[in-house]
Order: sequence, then structure tokens, then C-alpha cells
Amino acid sequence: MRRVNYSADMKEAAVYAIPPEMAPTLFKDMSPEAIWIDGMIPAMAVDLLQSEMREAYQGLVSSNRYDPEVLYKISDFKRLVNLHYVTRLAKSTGISTPLDPVLSFPLGANAISILEAALAYQTLTTGKVHPLGRELTADMTPIITKIVDRMGNTLWEYEPHPETVLSSKVSGQVSEILRLVMENGTGRSAKDSIKLTMLLDEEEIEIPVPSFGKTGTSNRFTNSSFVGVVPGPSQGSSRLGLSHGYAVASYVGYDDNRPMKGDHVVVYGASGALPLWIDTVNALLNSGNYKKDLQVADLVFNLPALQGVFENGLKQVSVFPKSGLPLDAGEAGKSDKPPYVAVLGEFQGERLFLRRTFEPLTGGNHENF
Repeated sequence: MRRVNYSADMKEAAVYAIPPEMAPTLFKDMSPEAIWIDGMIPAMAVDLLQSEMREAYQGLVSSNRYDPEVLYKISDFKRLVNLHYVTRLAKSTGISTPLDPVLSFPLGANAISILEAALAYQTLTTGKVHPLGRELTADMTPIITKIVDRMGNTLWEYEPHPETVLSSKVSGQVSEILRLVMENGTGRSAKDSIKLTMLLDEEEIEIPVPSFGKTGTSNRFTNSSFVGVVPGPSQGSSRLGLSHGYAVASYVGYDDNRPMKGDHVVVYGASGALPLWIDTVNALLNSGNYKKDLQVADLVFNLPALQGVFENGLKQVSVFPKSGLPLDAGEAGKSDKPPYVAVLGEFQGERLFLRRTFEPLTGGNHENF
């Protein structure tokens, strides 16, 4: 046995070279359990892995190549099935553009129109889609909702017949994700910018309105988009909710699709489309049609009227601002207004038990704690 020393960067290392003829003598009394690879895994684990692989292979060889039992064990096949499910879900939410179920789908391989994005956000946050016919397509959006004659008589009026696509639990969880984007994510610049201006004793006051949305930026800054939802009042009520809200989508980009990037300026979702979205939503909220049934007292003193958008089984849990971990009752009471998240679950005493849910499009519901 010969020792060879190496020195690099003021550190010493030693390598022991063992002649081949000495190896049988040194290792003849060592059991497989005594040999470890890099001091982390026993050598017998490798033998066990190889034997399991051989056994699994023999089981697959005896089956036909395209048997479900074989395909279900292939990870790419399972991903493809999931992608087909996503394309079907997308169609049910208002996206009529054909989508390719390719593995690069999550990276943005498919493109949809900004109108389809608005329809999809409306469905995701309310759980309902509003088709004009048997097939939901982008060109069937009710741009004209009412036709009257010169005497003011209604000749035709669009009467929506919404179809439920997602349960309130699923739409509530999606809404909560989009709310947190506006609180702490890429849409946070709109957090305190969406305001409703009301008159109180001949004095204007501004009431913040919660918003839900997400920015979008394509490669090389060629496109900037933002899609979001704001709650709206039900007819004859001061209570705001997403079921009567507005989905608004904004887009910024060049006609020739060149990058919106210069020597000193870069336009992306939060800097391009989001400011446009804020101005549009504020104009919408402060229109006479939106505010006609609203009462200042209800909006100012009854906060659930503004934030009562999670009445779908979700529980509001106060969390630490930095870590996001839940606060106990004592810690939550020390802060005037701690941040919160809405989660699906239930309280048993002071302890929160989270719930998972899976609701396939074909119906059914599977839940567990």
C-alpha cells in the first residue's frame, strides 16, 4: 500500500493506492453490509435496486407494449394524460383556441387571446361560465347586452345562463392565490391603487377595493399583459362579491412583436399592462352604474361587505408577515391587522386541520385531511 500526498489551495489530501494483488486479502473478510458508498449508502442497497429493476422488467416484458398497466408506469404518459385534462379544463373555462398537450405547456408553448384570458379568469374566480350557445367561443362574448328603441323600450336584452364548471371550494382557492399576488407578488403595486371614491357629508372619501390578478410577460419582453378581477355589487345591494364582479384584461405590445426593451427601459407585466389595468378598473369602479346602489356606511363600517369573497368553505388564518407560518390566537391579537391566508380546512378548538380536495370535471369529489 502506497500513500500519495496532494496539496492545493493550502489544503492537504491523501490517496491510498492499493496494488491489485492485495485487494483479495484486504476485502475477503468484509461482508456487503460493511461496504458503504461515499459513506452514505450501503453497497447491498445497489444490489437490491438492481434485483428489483430486473424483476420489474421481467413483469413488463410479458405484457403488451400498450397495455394500460404498462403505460401507467411511464412518467411521460402520465404527464400527457394530465395535459389532456388541462386542455379540456381550459376549454370548459372559456378558452376556444386549440391547445397542444405538449410537455412544454407550462412554459408557455401555447398562446391564447387576451379576451380568452379574461373569460378564463372570470370562470376560475366565480366557478361559472356564461356561454351564448352550445359551444363557447371567443367570438360569442356578449359585446352588445341590450337593444332599445328611440322610446326607450327594450327590444332585446342578453340574459345570461351560467353553467357551473368549478365548485366554490376550487374557485375560492384560486381567488386566494390571485389575492396574494396582489398583496405580495407581481401585482402588489395595485394593492393600494384600486379605490372607490364616495361622497360622505359632501366630502369625498376613498375606499380600497380588493383585487385579484396576475401579470404576464413573454420571452424577450415582446408582450406585457395583466388579467384581474374586482368584486362588484349585486343588484340592489351594497355587498360586494366576485360572483357579480368584473374580469378585466389589459395588453401592451408592438404590432410587429418586437421587444419592448431599450437601453434604459424594460417593459414587463407589472410596468406595462398593470398601470393600464389600474386606470381602467378605477374608471369602472367610479362609474355611476357601479356605485348607484352602494352605501358609504355599508362599505366603511361593514368590512365583510368588501372582503366577503371567501364564503365557500375557506378559513382565514393569520400568519407571520415574513415566514407565512400560522399565528396562534395570542400572537394574532398583538398585531392590529396581521396578514392572513385563506385555506381549505376546519378548526378543532384552536388547531387547524387542512383539507385536500380533488374534483374531476366528470363529477365527484374526493377529500381527506
